[in-house]
Amino acid sequence: MMAMVLTVAAPTKINTSSSSSRLVVGPKSPYCRSQESGLVCNFTDAQEPVYVQDSLFVEGKRADLSTSRKVEMISPPILHLPDVTCVEKMSIRNTYLVLVTEDKATKTESCTHLQELLIFNSTVTSIPSSVTHLTVVSSKVTYLDLPLCIQRASLINSHIKFFRTSSPLRDAVVNVASCTIDHIEELRTSANAMIHFLTTNITSVRMENVKLGQNTTLDIRESGFMPINSPELGISSGVKVILNNMKGKLTVIQLAAAKKTNAIQHLPAHHTTYYLVGFIICLVLLIVLFCIVVCFKCIKYGKNIVEKGNGVCMHSQPRKRDKIKSPTHTKLESEQLLEERKTLPAAESQHRNTEISSFTGSNLNKEGERRSHSVEAVGDDDQQQPQTPPHTSLHTPSSNKQTYLSDSVRKRAQYSKQLKF
Repeated sequence: MMAMVLTVAAPTKINTSSSSSRLVVGPKSPYCRSQESGLVCNFTDAQEPVYVQDSLFVEGKRADLSTSRKVEMISPPILHLPDVTCVEKMSIRNTYLVLVTEDKATKTESCTHLQELLIFNSTVTSIPSSVTHLTVVSSKVTYLDLPLCIQRASLINSHIKFFRTSSPLRDAVVNVASCTIDHIEELRTSANAMIHFLTTNITSVRMENVKLGQNTTLDIRESGFMPINSPELGISSGVKVILNNMKGKLTVIQLAAAKKTNAIQHLPAHHTTYYLVGFIICLVLLIVLFCIVVCFKCIKYGKNIVEKGNGVCMHSQPRKRDKIKSPTHTKLESEQLLEERKTLPAAESQHRNTEISSFTGSNLNKEGERRSHSVEAVGDDDQQQPQTPPHTSLHTPSSNKQTYLSDSVRKRAQYSKQLKF
Protein backbone atom coordinates (compact mmCIF):
# COMPACT_ATOMS: atom_id res chain seq x y z
CA MET A 1 0.00 0.00 0.00
CA MET A 2 2.74 2.43 0.87
CA ALA A 3 4.61 1.64 -2.34
CA MET A 4 1.58 2.33 -4.36
CA VAL A 5 1.14 5.69 -2.67
CA LEU A 6 4.71 6.62 -3.40
CA THR A 7 4.37 5.71 -7.04
CA VAL A 8 1.30 7.91 -7.33
CA ALA A 9 2.87 10.84 -5.51
CA ALA A 10 5.95 10.91 -7.71
CA PRO A 11 4.21 11.80 -10.98
CA THR A 12 2.16 14.35 -9.13
CA LYS A 13 5.33 16.31 -8.29
CA ILE A 14 6.57 16.08 -11.86
CA ASN A 15 3.34 17.47 -13.24
CA THR A 16 3.38 20.36 -10.85
CA SER A 17 6.94 21.18 -11.72
CA SER A 18 6.24 21.07 -15.44
CA SER A 19 3.14 23.23 -15.05
CA SER A 20 5.09 25.82 -13.11
CA SER A 21 7.63 26.22 -15.95
CA ARG A 22 6.71 28.60 -18.80
CA LEU A 23 7.85 29.41 -22.28
CA VAL A 24 10.06 32.48 -22.59
CA VAL A 25 11.67 34.47 -25.36
CA GLY A 26 15.42 34.88 -25.11
CA PRO A 27 18.78 33.78 -26.43
CA LYS A 28 18.68 30.62 -24.29
CA SER A 29 15.13 29.61 -25.17
CA PRO A 30 14.86 26.25 -27.00
CA TYR A 31 12.40 27.83 -29.46
CA CYS A 32 14.76 30.64 -30.46
CA ARG A 33 17.71 30.64 -32.83
CA SER A 34 20.21 33.38 -33.50
CA GLN A 35 20.54 34.46 -37.12
CA GLU A 36 22.14 37.34 -38.97
CA SER A 37 18.90 39.30 -38.92
CA GLY A 38 18.49 38.72 -35.17
CA LEU A 39 16.78 36.25 -32.89
CA VAL A 40 14.02 34.16 -34.51
CA CYS A 41 11.58 32.31 -32.23
CA ASN A 42 9.10 29.88 -33.74
CA PHE A 43 6.29 28.78 -31.42
CA THR A 44 4.15 27.01 -33.99
CA ASP A 45 3.89 23.77 -32.01
CA ALA A 46 3.59 25.44 -28.61
CA GLN A 47 0.28 25.46 -26.79
CA GLU A 48 1.23 27.56 -23.77
CA PRO A 49 1.58 31.30 -23.28
CA VAL A 50 4.90 32.87 -24.16
CA TYR A 51 6.59 35.54 -22.03
CA VAL A 52 9.18 38.11 -22.94
CA GLN A 53 11.71 38.44 -20.07
CA ASP A 54 14.17 41.27 -20.06
CA SER A 55 16.55 39.38 -17.79
CA LEU A 56 17.26 36.89 -20.55
CA PHE A 57 18.36 39.69 -22.89
CA VAL A 58 20.59 41.29 -20.27
CA GLU A 59 22.56 38.14 -19.49
CA GLY A 60 25.60 37.28 -21.58
CA LYS A 61 28.11 39.25 -23.55
CA ARG A 62 27.50 42.45 -25.43
CA ALA A 63 28.05 40.66 -28.76
CA ASP A 64 25.12 38.41 -27.99
CA LEU A 65 23.01 41.36 -26.93
CA SER A 66 23.54 43.18 -30.23
CA THR A 67 21.98 40.31 -32.17
CA SER A 68 19.30 39.45 -29.61
CA ARG A 69 17.86 42.97 -29.57
CA LYS A 70 16.15 42.19 -32.87
CA VAL A 71 13.54 39.53 -32.23
CA GLU A 72 11.01 37.90 -34.54
CA MET A 73 8.28 35.78 -32.96
CA ILE A 74 6.20 33.42 -35.09
CA SER A 75 2.85 31.92 -34.06
CA PRO A 76 2.88 32.13 -30.27
CA PRO A 77 -0.63 31.26 -29.06
CA ILE A 78 -0.62 34.00 -26.40
CA LEU A 79 2.21 36.49 -25.97
CA HIS A 80 2.81 38.51 -22.82
CA LEU A 81 4.70 41.64 -23.77
CA PRO A 82 5.90 44.14 -21.14
CA ASP A 83 5.22 47.81 -21.71
CA VAL A 84 8.94 48.58 -21.53
CA THR A 85 11.44 46.07 -22.86
CA CYS A 86 15.08 46.01 -23.77
CA VAL A 87 14.41 44.73 -27.28
CA GLU A 88 15.03 47.42 -29.91
CA LYS A 89 13.10 45.86 -32.79
CA MET A 90 10.34 43.27 -32.46
CA SER A 91 8.22 41.51 -35.07
CA ILE A 92 5.10 39.57 -34.11
CA ARG A 93 3.41 37.27 -36.64
CA ASN A 94 0.32 35.08 -36.57
CA THR A 95 -0.39 35.53 -32.86
CA TYR A 96 -3.80 34.79 -31.48
CA LEU A 97 -3.52 37.37 -28.68
CA VAL A 98 -0.83 39.82 -27.56
CA LEU A 99 -1.22 41.11 -24.01
CA VAL A 100 0.75 44.23 -23.09
CA THR A 101 1.50 44.30 -19.36
CA GLU A 102 2.86 47.06 -17.15
CA ASP A 103 5.51 45.00 -15.39
CA LYS A 104 8.66 46.89 -14.57
CA ALA A 105 11.56 45.98 -16.83
CA THR A 106 15.07 45.36 -15.68
CA LYS A 107 17.00 48.59 -16.09
CA THR A 108 20.67 48.33 -16.89
CA GLU A 109 23.16 50.42 -18.80
CA SER A 110 22.90 48.15 -21.85
CA CYS A 111 19.06 48.12 -21.91
CA THR A 112 17.23 50.34 -24.43
CA HIS A 113 13.54 50.78 -24.97
CA LEU A 114 11.54 49.19 -27.76
CA GLN A 115 11.86 51.41 -30.82
CA GLU A 116 10.25 49.54 -33.69
CA LEU A 117 7.28 47.19 -33.46
CA LEU A 118 5.82 45.27 -36.40
CA ILE A 119 2.56 43.34 -36.05
CA PHE A 120 1.25 41.04 -38.81
CA ASN A 121 -1.97 39.06 -38.76
CA SER A 122 -2.38 39.24 -35.01
CA THR A 123 -4.71 40.53 -32.31
CA VAL A 124 -3.26 43.11 -29.91
CA THR A 125 -4.84 44.65 -26.84
CA SER A 126 -2.65 47.78 -26.80
CA ILE A 127 0.68 49.21 -27.89
CA PRO A 128 3.78 49.64 -25.69
CA SER A 129 4.37 53.25 -24.70
CA SER A 130 8.02 53.30 -25.78
CA VAL A 131 7.43 52.56 -29.49
CA THR A 132 8.74 55.15 -31.95
CA HIS A 133 7.96 53.29 -35.21
CA LEU A 134 4.78 51.23 -35.45
CA THR A 135 3.50 49.06 -38.30
CA VAL A 136 0.24 47.13 -38.08
CA VAL A 137 -0.84 45.00 -41.06
CA SER A 138 -3.97 42.82 -41.30
CA SER A 139 -4.43 42.84 -37.55
CA LYS A 140 -6.88 43.84 -34.84
CA VAL A 141 -6.05 46.40 -32.17
CA THR A 142 -8.44 46.89 -29.28
CA TYR A 143 -7.00 50.09 -27.88
CA LEU A 144 -4.51 52.08 -29.95
CA ASP A 145 -3.02 54.98 -28.01
CA LEU A 146 -0.18 56.56 -29.94
CA PRO A 147 2.53 57.58 -27.46
CA LEU A 148 4.22 60.95 -27.34
CA CYS A 149 7.48 59.55 -28.71
CA ILE A 150 5.88 58.12 -31.85
CA GLN A 151 7.53 59.28 -35.07
CA ARG A 152 5.86 57.13 -37.69
CA ALA A 153 2.80 54.89 -37.56
CA SER A 154 1.42 52.85 -40.47
CA LEU A 155 -1.91 51.08 -40.14
CA ILE A 156 -2.85 48.95 -43.15
CA ASN A 157 -5.90 46.76 -43.67
CA SER A 158 -6.60 46.53 -39.96
CA HIS A 159 -9.47 46.94 -37.52
CA ILE A 160 -9.02 49.39 -34.66
CA LYS A 161 -11.71 49.64 -32.04
CA PHE A 162 -10.52 52.73 -30.13
CA PHE A 163 -8.05 55.25 -31.54
CA ARG A 164 -6.59 58.15 -29.59
CA THR A 165 -3.51 60.29 -28.98
CA SER A 166 -3.32 60.97 -25.28
CA SER A 167 -0.37 63.32 -25.83
CA PRO A 168 -0.19 65.81 -28.71
CA LEU A 169 1.84 64.44 -31.62
CA ARG A 170 4.88 66.38 -32.72
CA ASP A 171 7.00 65.75 -35.82
CA ALA A 172 5.00 62.60 -36.50
CA VAL A 173 3.52 60.95 -39.60
CA VAL A 174 0.45 58.72 -39.28
CA ASN A 175 -0.77 56.78 -42.32
CA VAL A 176 -4.05 54.87 -42.12
CA ALA A 177 -5.04 52.94 -45.26
CA SER A 178 -7.90 50.52 -45.89
CA CYS A 179 -8.77 50.30 -42.21
CA THR A 180 -11.89 50.34 -40.07
CA ILE A 181 -11.90 52.57 -36.99
CA ASP A 182 -14.89 52.29 -34.71
CA HIS A 183 -14.21 55.33 -32.51
CA ILE A 184 -11.74 58.21 -32.60
CA GLU A 185 -11.87 59.48 -29.06
CA GLU A 186 -9.08 62.03 -29.30
CA LEU A 187 -6.80 63.38 -31.99
CA ARG A 188 -4.34 66.08 -31.02
CA THR A 189 -1.16 67.46 -32.54
CA SER A 190 1.20 70.15 -31.35
CA ALA A 191 3.21 70.98 -34.48
CA ASN A 192 4.61 69.53 -37.71
CA ALA A 193 2.34 66.49 -37.91
CA MET A 194 0.80 64.76 -40.92
CA ILE A 195 -2.24 62.49 -40.62
CA HIS A 196 -3.56 60.66 -43.69
CA PHE A 197 -6.75 58.61 -43.93
CA LEU A 198 -7.08 56.71 -47.22
CA THR A 199 -10.04 54.44 -48.03
CA THR A 200 -10.79 54.17 -44.33
CA ASN A 201 -14.18 53.91 -42.68
CA ILE A 202 -14.46 55.89 -39.44
CA THR A 203 -17.72 55.20 -37.63
CA SER A 204 -17.63 58.03 -35.08
CA VAL A 205 -15.39 60.98 -34.26
CA ARG A 206 -15.60 63.27 -31.25
CA MET A 207 -15.01 66.60 -32.96
CA GLU A 208 -14.58 68.49 -29.68
CA ASN A 209 -11.47 66.38 -29.02
CA VAL A 210 -9.88 67.04 -32.41
CA LYS A 211 -7.22 69.72 -31.94
CA LEU A 212 -4.69 70.38 -34.69
CA GLY A 213 -1.56 72.43 -34.02
CA GLN A 214 0.56 74.55 -36.33
CA ASN A 215 1.91 73.10 -39.58
CA THR A 216 -0.41 70.12 -39.29
CA THR A 217 -1.93 68.45 -42.35
CA LEU A 218 -5.11 66.38 -42.14
CA ASP A 219 -5.78 64.50 -45.37
CA ILE A 220 -8.99 62.48 -45.76
CA ARG A 221 -9.39 60.76 -49.13
CA GLU A 222 -12.12 58.36 -50.21
CA SER A 223 -13.00 57.67 -46.62
CA GLY A 224 -16.08 57.71 -44.45
CA PHE A 225 -16.02 60.28 -41.67
CA MET A 226 -18.95 60.51 -39.25
CA PRO A 227 -18.68 63.33 -36.68
CA ILE A 228 -20.50 63.18 -33.36
CA ASN A 229 -22.44 66.12 -31.86
CA SER A 230 -21.17 68.68 -34.38
CA PRO A 231 -19.87 68.48 -37.96
CA GLU A 232 -17.61 71.53 -37.51
CA LEU A 233 -13.84 71.27 -37.35
CA GLY A 234 -12.09 74.34 -35.97
CA ILE A 235 -8.59 74.96 -37.26
CA SER A 236 -6.03 77.66 -36.56
CA SER A 237 -3.63 79.38 -38.92
CA GLY A 238 -1.05 77.10 -40.48
CA VAL A 239 -3.32 74.04 -40.48
CA LYS A 240 -4.13 72.40 -43.81
CA VAL A 241 -7.20 70.21 -44.27
CA ILE A 242 -7.66 68.19 -47.48
CA LEU A 243 -11.03 66.57 -48.14
CA ASN A 244 -11.25 64.50 -51.29
CA ASN A 245 -14.28 62.32 -52.06
CA MET A 246 -15.17 62.04 -48.41
CA LYS A 247 -18.36 60.30 -47.34
CA GLY A 248 -20.01 62.29 -44.63
CA LYS A 249 -20.47 65.91 -43.63
CA LEU A 250 -17.59 67.98 -42.33
CA THR A 251 -17.43 71.77 -42.21
CA VAL A 252 -14.08 73.46 -41.66
CA ILE A 253 -14.11 76.78 -39.81
CA GLN A 254 -11.21 79.19 -39.44
CA LEU A 255 -10.29 80.15 -35.89
CA ALA A 256 -7.33 82.42 -36.67
CA ALA A 257 -9.03 85.69 -35.56
CA ALA A 258 -11.11 84.23 -32.77
CA LYS A 259 -8.95 85.66 -29.99
CA LYS A 260 -9.10 89.26 -31.21
CA THR A 261 -12.50 89.64 -32.81
CA ASN A 262 -14.33 86.61 -31.45
CA ALA A 263 -15.55 86.03 -34.98
CA ILE A 264 -15.57 82.76 -36.83
CA GLN A 265 -15.03 82.64 -40.56
CA HIS A 266 -16.98 79.77 -42.07
CA LEU A 267 -15.27 78.01 -44.93
CA PRO A 268 -17.40 76.22 -47.51
CA ALA A 269 -17.78 72.49 -47.19
CA HIS A 270 -15.75 70.29 -49.48
CA HIS A 271 -18.72 69.09 -51.50
CA THR A 272 -20.19 72.54 -52.32
CA THR A 273 -17.51 73.95 -54.63
CA TYR A 274 -17.81 73.24 -58.34
CA TYR A 275 -15.44 75.53 -60.22
CA LEU A 276 -15.49 73.55 -63.47
CA VAL A 277 -19.28 73.65 -63.83
CA GLY A 278 -19.37 77.41 -63.19
CA PHE A 279 -16.62 78.02 -65.73
CA ILE A 280 -18.46 76.02 -68.41
CA ILE A 281 -21.73 77.88 -67.74
CA CYS A 282 -20.02 81.29 -68.01
CA LEU A 283 -18.30 80.24 -71.23
CA VAL A 284 -21.59 79.12 -72.81
CA LEU A 285 -23.29 82.39 -71.81
CA LEU A 286 -20.47 84.44 -73.33
CA ILE A 287 -20.67 82.50 -76.60
CA VAL A 288 -24.47 82.97 -76.82
CA LEU A 289 -24.16 86.70 -76.09
CA PHE A 290 -21.47 87.07 -78.76
CA CYS A 291 -23.64 85.29 -81.34
CA ILE A 292 -26.61 87.56 -80.55
CA VAL A 293 -24.49 90.71 -80.98
CA VAL A 294 -23.10 89.44 -84.30
CA CYS A 295 -26.62 88.68 -85.57
CA PHE A 296 -27.84 92.18 -84.72
CA LYS A 297 -24.83 93.71 -86.47
CA CYS A 298 -25.44 91.63 -89.59
CA ILE A 299 -29.15 92.54 -89.71
CA LYS A 300 -28.38 96.25 -89.33
CA TYR A 301 -25.69 96.12 -92.01
CA GLY A 302 -28.06 94.32 -94.41
CA LYS A 303 -30.77 96.93 -93.89
CA ASN A 304 -28.30 99.73 -94.69
CA ILE A 305 -27.25 98.02 -97.92
CA VAL A 306 -30.88 97.51 -99.02
CA GLU A 307 -31.76 101.16 -98.30
CA LYS A 308 -28.75 102.41 -100.27
CA GLY A 309 -29.63 100.16 -103.21
CA ASN A 310 -33.25 101.35 -103.31
CA GLY A 311 -32.11 104.99 -103.29
CA VAL A 312 -29.76 104.46 -106.27
CA CYS A 313 -32.46 102.69 -108.28
CA MET A 314 -35.02 105.43 -107.61
CA HIS A 315 -32.65 108.18 -108.88
CA SER A 316 -31.30 106.32 -111.93
CA GLN A 317 -34.40 104.61 -113.42
CA PRO A 318 -37.25 106.44 -115.32
CA ARG A 319 -40.61 107.09 -113.78
CA LYS A 320 -42.54 104.69 -115.97
CA ARG A 321 -40.19 101.89 -115.02
CA ASP A 322 -40.53 102.81 -111.36
CA LYS A 323 -44.28 102.84 -111.80
CA ILE A 324 -44.28 99.38 -113.26
CA LYS A 325 -41.74 97.97 -110.78
CA SER A 326 -43.18 99.67 -107.70
CA PRO A 327 -45.27 97.28 -105.63
CA THR A 328 -47.42 100.20 -104.35
CA HIS A 329 -49.23 100.72 -107.68
CA THR A 330 -52.76 99.52 -107.81
CA LYS A 331 -54.07 96.90 -110.16
CA LEU A 332 -55.98 99.52 -112.19
CA GLU A 333 -52.82 101.52 -112.91
CA SER A 334 -51.02 98.38 -114.08
CA GLU A 335 -53.83 97.53 -116.50
CA GLN A 336 -53.80 101.10 -117.92
CA LEU A 337 -50.06 100.88 -118.54
CA LEU A 338 -50.48 97.56 -120.35
CA GLU A 339 -53.25 99.05 -122.58
CA GLU A 340 -50.96 101.99 -123.40
CA ARG A 341 -48.29 99.51 -124.50
CA LYS A 342 -50.72 97.80 -126.86
CA THR A 343 -52.31 100.96 -128.39
CA LEU A 344 -49.06 102.94 -128.66
CA PRO A 345 -47.58 101.13 -131.73
CA ALA A 346 -50.88 101.42 -133.74
CA ALA A 347 -51.30 105.10 -132.97
CA GLU A 348 -47.68 105.77 -133.75
CA SER A 349 -47.91 104.04 -137.16
CA GLN A 350 -51.14 105.92 -138.09
CA HIS A 351 -49.57 109.24 -137.10
CA ARG A 352 -46.48 108.41 -139.14
CA ASN A 353 -48.57 107.60 -142.26
CA THR A 354 -50.52 110.86 -142.03
CA GLU A 355 -47.32 112.85 -141.65
CA ILE A 356 -45.74 111.09 -144.61
CA SER A 357 -48.82 111.70 -146.87
CA SER A 358 -49.06 115.37 -145.93
CA PHE A 359 -45.35 115.86 -146.38
CA THR A 360 -45.43 114.15 -149.77
CA GLY A 361 -48.42 116.26 -151.03
CA SER A 362 -46.82 119.51 -150.02
CA ASN A 363 -43.58 118.57 -151.69
CA LEU A 364 -45.38 117.65 -154.92
CA ASN A 365 -47.24 121.00 -154.99
CA LYS A 366 -43.99 122.87 -154.50
CA GLU A 367 -42.36 120.90 -157.28
CA GLY A 368 -45.23 121.76 -159.72
CA GLU A 369 -44.97 125.43 -158.96
CA ARG A 370 -41.22 125.32 -159.47
CA ARG A 371 -41.63 123.65 -162.85
CA SER A 372 -44.22 126.26 -164.05
CA HIS A 373 -41.89 129.07 -163.13
CA SER A 374 -39.07 127.46 -165.01
CA VAL A 375 -41.22 127.07 -168.19
CA GLU A 376 -42.14 130.75 -168.15
CA ALA A 377 -38.54 131.69 -167.78
CA VAL A 378 -37.63 129.58 -170.79
CA GLY A 379 -40.33 131.25 -172.98
CA ASP A 380 -39.02 134.70 -172.18
CA ASP A 381 -35.37 133.94 -172.73
CA ASP A 382 -35.24 131.71 -175.77
CA GLN A 383 -31.62 132.55 -176.52
CA GLN A 384 -30.33 131.55 -173.18
CA GLN A 385 -28.87 128.16 -172.70
CA PRO A 386 -31.33 125.56 -171.56
CA GLN A 387 -31.05 124.72 -167.91
CA THR A 388 -31.82 121.29 -166.69
CA PRO A 389 -33.97 121.16 -163.62
CA PRO A 390 -32.11 120.04 -160.53
CA HIS A 391 -32.48 116.41 -159.81
CA THR A 392 -31.89 116.93 -156.17
CA SER A 393 -35.37 118.36 -155.69
CA LEU A 394 -36.89 115.16 -156.98
CA HIS A 395 -34.91 113.12 -154.44
CA THR A 396 -35.56 115.42 -151.47
CA PRO A 397 -38.91 113.94 -150.41
CA SER A 398 -37.56 110.43 -150.52
CA SER A 399 -34.50 111.37 -148.46
CA ASN A 400 -36.64 113.23 -145.97
CA LYS A 401 -38.96 110.25 -145.83
CA GLN A 402 -36.05 107.91 -145.10
CA THR A 403 -34.69 110.26 -142.43
CA TYR A 404 -38.07 110.45 -140.75
CA LEU A 405 -38.50 106.68 -140.88
CA SER A 406 -35.07 106.10 -139.36
CA ASP A 407 -35.79 108.62 -136.57
CA SER A 408 -39.15 107.06 -135.81
CA VAL A 409 -37.69 103.53 -135.77
CA ARG A 410 -34.93 104.65 -133.42
CA LYS A 411 -37.41 106.34 -131.08
CA ARG A 412 -39.65 103.26 -131.15
CA ALA A 413 -36.71 101.02 -130.28
CA GLN A 414 -35.70 103.27 -127.40
CA TYR A 415 -39.27 103.33 -126.10
CA SER A 416 -39.59 99.56 -126.31
CA LYS A 417 -36.32 99.18 -124.37
CA GLN A 418 -37.61 101.49 -121.68
CA LEU A 419 -40.82 99.48 -121.46
CA LYS A 420 -38.84 96.25 -121.09
CA PHE A 421 -36.90 97.69 -118.19
